[in-house]
Amino acid sequence: MGPSAQVGALHQTLVALATRGMPHLIQFDYQCAPEMATDDLPFVAIGSGQNIADPFLAFLRHVFWKDHLPNIPEGGFAVMWTLIHAIRTAPGGIAEPIHLAVLQMEGTQPSARLLSDKELREHRVMVEEVEGYLNSFPKSLQPGEHEAEPPSPLVAAT
Repeated sequence: MGPSAQVGALHQTLVALATRGMPHLIQFDYQCAPEMATDDLPFVAIGSGQNIADPFLAFLRHVFWKDHLPNIPEGGFAVMWTLIHAIRTAPGGIAEPIHLAVLQMEGTQPSARLLSDKELREHRVMVEEVEGYLNSFPKSLQPGEHEAEPPSPLVAAT
């Protein structure tokens, strides 16, 4: 079997479940070997966009959640932005529509649900706002009209 056929035959699965009152995210590779998301690595990406999503998720973690884990709305925002980024930059295989689901604990019972269209729109608006801010950031690095000229270099007497 050639490399292309091997890649096509490989699959990964993500499972969100709750045990002993705690939610868990588990990735199973093509050999069904499990890997659980942890506090150190709380995000998991699979599929054709994984090579795009993994570094972007690491970037978001570094910027927003250096010292704590995201809550559910923050995690939804991170997933939405990552999917939008992957759709924009992937040569193919990743496309709209975006559907997001969450697993959260309600008391001692797990509750899974799809995000509503309204919640998805709210995440999209947040992504647009953050991207707009980042887009305007380089302008703050340009010298202003009333900024003093930099000092001339001193010439040493010989």
